[in-house]
Amino acid sequence: MITEALLSKLLILENLRGVSEITVRELAWRTGIRENVLIHHIVDLQRTHLIEIGNNRVSWNIADNPSTLKPWGWRLEHKIVTGSVLDYVRGCGLWTVALSEYQMYGRGRHGRRWIGNLGGLWIALRLPLLPGNASYVSIAAPLIIVEILRRNYGINAWIKWPNDVVCNDKKLVGVLVEAEAYQDKIVANIGIGINVNNSPPLPNTTSLKKLMGRLIPRNSLLSLIIGWFGRIHKLLEDPKELLKKYMENMATLNRRVRAKTVAGEIEGIAIDVDEYGYLTVETPSGKKLIDPDTTLELRHLD
Repeated sequence: MITEALLSKLLILENLRGVSEITVRELAWRTGIRENVLIHHIVDLQRTHLIEIGNNRVSWNIADNPSTLKPWGWRLEHKIVTGSVLDYVRGCGLWTVALSEYQMYGRGRHGRRWIGNLGGLWIALRLPLLPGNASYVSIAAPLIIVEILRRNYGINAWIKWPNDVVCNDKKLVGVLVEAEAYQDKIVANIGIGINVNNSPPLPNTTSLKKLMGRLIPRNSLLSLIIGWFGRIHKLLEDPKELLKKYMENMATLNRRVRAKTVAGEIEGIAIDVDEYGYLTVETPSGKKLIDPDTTLELRHLD
């Protein structure tokens, strides 16, 4: 829900992103918000962003302000508010990474609403792929996120089939991959929503801030993601090795699951994933192959 307080914070961020620092008085003038009210909103923003205030001056720390990043080979579009950052990036050129501080109509798989509140990292990348490799992007994308979180943040992250990333069975990251044809290539639009410093409003979710006990500078995480996805073609060159790593990092295998699909519910033990991302579940009536594109929800039952 968009409130006056939220609109005020978005207005503050809009006026901070392009300056190194600004006086409280000038920021109050630019936003049209009284100084005492402005300071109250800034203090509240410090729960989700690295905003610094002192000596009557305000700044957005360059370690957290995405507008200060200049990734080589990419065009970065930093928006304060969008409808959906994934829908936005579809109209951008190749090798664009777009992110938004707040999404009004963020969406996940099957059009479900993704709540993109302040403090998270809501990004979308648009890049070209060879047609033969495109089908493996949905396997590579969550694997990249798991590798980044483990290596650089010490997070015990795992993949929940098909492409969520969880820690202690709580959702930390959502990934959505969409593709379109462009000349002789396939263009991938990859949406990634990471709970960083935000407080996710849904049950069974968590954030990096909660896991690490402090605010996380988002630019280092964003830089790592851009760097890895700039080299995603290397991962896609060996589908067998990619699938092997995907399965090694999956929290779903060898567990009892319940899958809600468009055709009904399936319950059993998840035992395998094939090269196309289909999950095999052992049920009392035999093995069932579950299509990720027709699966509405999957729950771990143990």
